[in-house]
Amino acid sequence: INDIFGDGIMALFHRGADAALPAAVGMLEAARRFDPSLRMGIGIHTGTLMLGTIGDGDRLDCTVVGDPANAAARVESMAKMYGATLLISDSAKRALSNPEAYSLRELDCVVAKGKGESLTIFEVLDGESADRREAKRRTEDSFARALTAYRTGDWTIAHKCFEQVLTDDPDDGAARLYVERTATPPPADWDSVTRLMTK
Repeated sequence: INDIFGDGIMALFHRGADAALPAAVGMLEAARRFDPSLRMGIGIHTGTLMLGTIGDGDRLDCTVVGDPANAAARVESMAKMYGATLLISDSAKRALSNPEAYSLRELDCVVAKGKGESLTIFEVLDGESADRREAKRRTEDSFARALTAYRTGDWTIAHKCFEQVLTDDPDDGAARLYVERTATPPPADWDSVTRLMTK
């Protein structure tokens, strides 16, 4: 099932992440063939929903209700912030029968606005163009070291490492975001989780 809202599309996959992720990668590849300048962001999350038809005799609509739908929308909205085209949550990663078949880059641990529980988000490099995928693979180890330093509170080291990633790949949106974040020391009560103030 899919639904169109504004400039977005919500799609449900009854076979879960193993169906959703290849579909997302295929959609990005098709969009690049259609128009290489086209930019979009996709977010994938998994969970149990209630699906049904609501309305009356004059107007009926099939919709879903449940927190996973809201969480998926939040993951999608994070794609722009992190300069990514395709993000999945940790629950979606766990739902994959073979996650090693994909090139995944861990980005952050996030609590979305209005939520209480954190999500770890991963960038799916398979959704990138060949040149962007190769650029991020080249800096994969450096980015991981920088993220480790960031999470342990060593923002001085993290800042230098993320700056190096950005020097090697000036188009890395996530590295640019972290360079900005680590420009000042972390707050005293910082616990390595990013809490978003906007949807």
